[in-house]
Amino acid sequence: MLTRSIILISCCALLACSPASETAPTEAQNTPAAAASTPPASRTASFSVEALQNSLREILAADLASLDANTRRFEYARVDLNGDGRKETFVRFVNPTFCGSGGCSYLLLDADLQLRQRFTQIDPDGGLVVMTAQQHGWRDLVVVHSSGGNSGPRRLMFDGQQYPANASMAPEHQPSMEEDEDPDIVYLFSQAGEGIASGTL
Repeated sequence: MLTRSIILISCCALLACSPASETAPTEAQNTPAAAASTPPASRTASFSVEALQNSLREILAADLASLDANTRRFEYARVDLNGDGRKETFVRFVNPTFCGSGGCSYLLLDADLQLRQRFTQIDPDGGLVVMTAQQHGWRDLVVVHSSGGNSGPRRLMFDGQQYPANASMAPEHQPSMEEDEDPDIVYLFSQAGEGIASGTL
């Protein structure tokens, strides 16, 4: 009887001194992994016209005071230019404040609705075509410049930093029959596209 008691006491002592189970969950094990897999808020936020309006108000803060109800209307179109799965946004204001004899000014916003660059001298009646050809990972753009004898389609090619800002300085675009059959070409601000979305500042 004494021998059995000694054995039981020895077993209990061994169990009390053994390390805690390695499979027991702890907050230290779970929290970092979950945090690491959570993408930044800017990448998960969905696009909204309200967010675009707020961004444009910041970008055009210096011009807002001079804009009336008629010149605060803007048109926009969205497309993925660099193949990262996130859409950039083109914005244009078709009114005398932003347009001249050579065309109108356009804005290109990145996927987080921050200003990437401005364009000038683009004929709004010519639309904006996103080609399949790429330079430095960004798709070529075709726009129309209209100014006297210098009018015609222009091809805007990304140089590694940005597109040509002034359409009149870009090389002429030579259309081909293959373009008419390319299903991946995207037409913005034109009847061939999906329609023109708009908003007001």
